[in-house]
Amino acid sequence: MTPAANLAAGEQVRWLPRRQASGLALPGNDFWLFDGTVVLFNYFSGNGAAAGTELRDDPAIVELCVSVFEAVCHGRSSCRWNSAWSPASHA
Repeated sequence: MTPAANLAAGEQVRWLPRRQASGLALPGNDFWLFDGTVVLFNYFSGNGAAAGTELRDDPAIVELCVSVFEAVCHGRSSCRWNSAWSPASHA
């Protein structure tokens, strides 16, 4: 994933530094939210290796992820990834 490719395609890429997530109720897995209607969960092993994905369209799960996304990233500059920002620089 790169800013040039993802942002050029019109994606809104967000990254929340873990130290800012301690007081938030978040889904237990990394996820991608597509058009507010479908969620793709990404699973990782204990050593960080990819361990699979799961596509979900259950309305309750999608709504949870939509609400989390809005609550976590609304108004936070640290949640936006643009050409001047990278996750490594805000770890």
